[in-house]
Amino acid sequence: MTDDDNLKLYLRKKINTVIRELSTSADERTPETFHRLRVEIKKIRALFSLIAYVDGGFKKHSKKYFEQFKPPFKKAGKVRQLQMEEEMLCRYRPDVKLKSKTPVAQWLMINQKKQEKAIAVFEKETGNKTNKRIDKTGEKIEAHLDRITQRSLIEYNKYAEAELRKRIQNAFTKKETHDVRKQIKELLYNLKLTVSADDRVIKQTDHLQDTIGKWHDGEATVIYLDKIIDETRHENKQDIVRLMKAAKRISDDNKKLFQQINESRKKLKNILDETEQRQGDAKFKR
Repeated sequence: MTDDDNLKLYLRKKINTVIRELSTSADERTPETFHRLRVEIKKIRALFSLIAYVDGGFKKHSKKYFEQFKPPFKKAGKVRQLQMEEEMLCRYRPDVKLKSKTPVAQWLMINQKKQEKAIAVFEKETGNKTNKRIDKTGEKIEAHLDRITQRSLIEYNKYAEAELRKRIQNAFTKKETHDVRKQIKELLYNLKLTVSADDRVIKQTDHLQDTIGKWHDGEATVIYLDKIIDETRHENKQDIVRLMKAAKRISDDNKKLFQQINESRKKLKNILDETEQRQGDAKFKR
């Protein structure tokens, strides 16, 4: 089996998963359904970068191709955000009763109503018409994979590692961290196509992006809890005090996590430097 055949199987698997998730009946959808849908589309979008690296003519088509995935991706994202906010509230106030008149209960009820509306909007992006359009787009993308060879994959992997090195050269600021994670994940998705999951670069990159993800979730939780606290601080002091304690605890944990992020960044930088040195030594010996 050739490399482009392997990539075609990979792409087809992702396309089929997207179609399957979009075809799931409304009453069977879970938060994991929306999460899987978005992850698979992100992997397809990452593959666009690999194809564009090899096939210069692909870039002019990529935006048009991604437009077919964008509406369900964006609308599933809105649903997922509301689901995560609900999960946050229930995690820090598991005892809340929906029918009570406490601020947290009222906030949770508002969230669930928003979820219902967001899911209704998402539903408009599902159905046979959308599935056929995505399937046809997958076939068009497959045609571009014919140009990808073993040599071009090796060249891409060198490029991806060089890009990783650029992104982790200096200590991260909080402002740039989330965007850096998105860039790292895109490179990681593509590297994992041909590099073993046990590879040191892969394992450390995975650890770094996972740590950033936990930190970002913590930041989002604090912002969300602060918003609730700010808007309901005069309604139920006992409720608010509990949320304030939770927000402070998460904020304190996040300070430690951010230190771990830059420690992980340094470790990955050292591994990449060692890898580059070994490759240089091997080339010199030849």
